[in-house]
Amino acid sequence: MQKKVSVAGWLLFIIGACFWIADVNFPFVDIDSVLVGIGAVLLLISGLMKMKDQQME
Repeated sequence: MQKKVSVAGWLLFIIGACFWIADVNFPFVDIDSVLVGIGAVLLLISGLMKMKDQQME
């Protein structure tokens, strides 16, 4: 589960960074900021899950 969350976080983070570099603009939302933010949150959750697993060992 932790690996899936980590991979999803990295994918969203990289896609958001690509949108930011390409300067993609949508009229209703800054999609690059949203994707980077969600990716960062997923990576944070993944890290917390990994730390929890290491403490249980």
